[in-house]
Amino acid sequence: MWQEEGFYIQEGNLQKKEDKTVKLQEIKAIAKQKGVKAGSMKKVELIRAIQMAEGNCDCFLTEYVTECGQMNCLWRNDCLEK
Repeated sequence: MWQEEGFYIQEGNLQKKEDKTVKLQEIKAIAKQKGVKAGSMKKVELIRAIQMAEGNCDCFLTEYVTECGQMNCLWRNDCLEK
């Protein structure tokens, strides 16, 4: 199970330990750990950049989510639910 201080993965979703929501600031911290420069990226753009850094397709909230085969993507369930 992937685990970082303050976060955990539950059923494929990235969760914050105390309130189970992931805020932009927290996504920026994940991006930094993955070597992604957040700059002024919006949340969706940043998640897509993280996906690319992870070796996944940058498909978060695109028309391709219905064809998603990236089972190890941190954002999979969040994306498919929207």
